[in-house]
Amino acid sequence: MQVSARLDIVRRSKILLDPHRLAHTPPHHLLGNADALILDLQHAPEGIPLRDDVLHRLAHLAHYGVDMFVRAPLGDLPHALERLKGAPLSGVALSAPSPDAVREVDSLLAGYDSPGSSPLQIDLLLDSPQALLTLDATASASPRVVSITVDEEGLLRALGVPLSPEVDQFFFPRGMALLVARLHGLQAHGLAFLPPHPDGSSPSLEERAVVARKLGLMGALCHTPEEAVALNKGFTPSPEEVQWCRKALWVLEDALRHGLGSATIEGLEMVDIAMLKHIRTLLQRESALCRKDAQKAIALGE
Repeated sequence: MQVSARLDIVRRSKILLDPHRLAHTPPHHLLGNADALILDLQHAPEGIPLRDDVLHRLAHLAHYGVDMFVRAPLGDLPHALERLKGAPLSGVALSAPSPDAVREVDSLLAGYDSPGSSPLQIDLLLDSPQALLTLDATASASPRVVSITVDEEGLLRALGVPLSPEVDQFFFPRGMALLVARLHGLQAHGLAFLPPHPDGSSPSLEERAVVARKLGLMGALCHTPEEAVALNKGFTPSPEEVQWCRKALWVLEDALRHGLGSATIEGLEMVDIAMLKHIRTLLQRESALCRKDAQKAIALGE
């Protein structure tokens, strides 16, 4: 994936909902909140319970700018895609991904691509040690792969350990996701670790998202609309950051036109050409976020 395409995909918050929760969550609680929804059929009992009201809800949410993914066991995925045929899907969230699984899903999705639309995509969910060990080969197994997501809950279950507020248990998975994503031009999703505050309170989801964004992560999984709002805020550059980058870009480009490699902002703060890529990346990302939020606002009539 080209850098511009990677930056233009906006999925700061990906809310995991099974069919039951989706059917019983009031639409206004979801609209304008999550950037993406993952219909989670991974642990659905007795097959794939996709009633017509669930399908109608998916179509309704997609109209309001929510990207739609489906997550299901590999063996159940063909049935799920057939039931969702015609629904506005963006792609598949693939648990326990491996190169063979990605190739199988790639072949399966080819039968559901809509003419004139972008190919259906694959989001790799890192929820097992095996997925980490083959991540480089898995990420390059199909051009449909657009993102790598650290699934903290899935990894904890696979490792059989409880969540610790004192130790960064996901340092290695997060680092692998970031490195492999950059190598293949993909997005990396996940949260940063922050220790408890001096008063013993836990860091907020928004605080973790802010630090994650500064590491290069571009979104994360969540379970509630309230969590989605926090992630959207944390993964969006602050107005102060955007304003600084615009000033820095102007003075740097002016310096380059005069054959210089550095400049100062308002005569106070020096910036140099080494910072130019970061500045342009942040501003392009901010433009994509504005377009996404404007799309949701227009759909909501705001």
